[in-house]
Amino acid sequence: MTDTMRYDTGKHRKDNPLNKMTAFLPALGLLATVAACGSSESESQDSETDTDANKKTATAALIALDGTEAAGSSQITVSEEETTVELTITEMNPDTDYTSHLHDSSCEADPPGGEHWLADPEAGMGEDNEIHLHLTTDDSGEATVTTSSPLEADDRVKSIVVHTDAPEGHDHAVAGDRVLCGDVAYD
Repeated sequence: MTDTMRYDTGKHRKDNPLNKMTAFLPALGLLATVAACGSSESESQDSETDTDANKKTATAALIALDGTEAAGSSQITVSEEETTVELTITEMNPDTDYTSHLHDSSCEADPPGGEHWLADPEAGMGEDNEIHLHLTTDDSGEATVTTSSPLEADDRVKSIVVHTDAPEGHDHAVAGDRVLCGDVAYD
C-alpha cells in the first residue's frame, strides 16, 4: 500500500498572491506591446522630424515685368534628395506656353533675375544643369505646375523668372522674354 501525501500549495485559493500576479501578467504583456508600438511610432515621428529639419523652404511672390496685372507665387522645397518647385501664375495670356527657371540674381538686376541658376556653374545651360518648369495657361490665363529635380538648389538661387516660350518651344534651353519675376525669401 502506498501512502500518497497531499500538500496544500494554496495555488487554487483566491487569497494566494501568486494568483493575483498571474492574472496581472497578461495585462503587463499588453502594456509592454503597446509601449513598444508607441516607441516605434515615436521613433518614426522623430525620423520624420529629422528629415524635415534637413529641408529648406523658400517662397516668392512674382510680379509682372510689363506693367500688367499678371502675377504668380512659388514655393521651393530643397531636401538632400531633390528640389521641388511649385509655381502658380494668374492673369497671363490665355492658352499660352511659358517656361520658368530659378535665377541667380534679384528681380532688381538688369536683366531682372540675372542669369539662370546652374547647379554646376562651370557647365552650360540645359535641363540637366538647371531646374525648368513648363506650363500652359488655361483659357482664363492661369496655370499651376510642380516639378521635382534631383538637383539641389542652393543659396545662389535668388529669384524665379517666368519667360514667354522661345519660338522653338518648351524644349529650348533659353526661353524668350521675361514676363514675371519674384525674389526668393528663405524661411
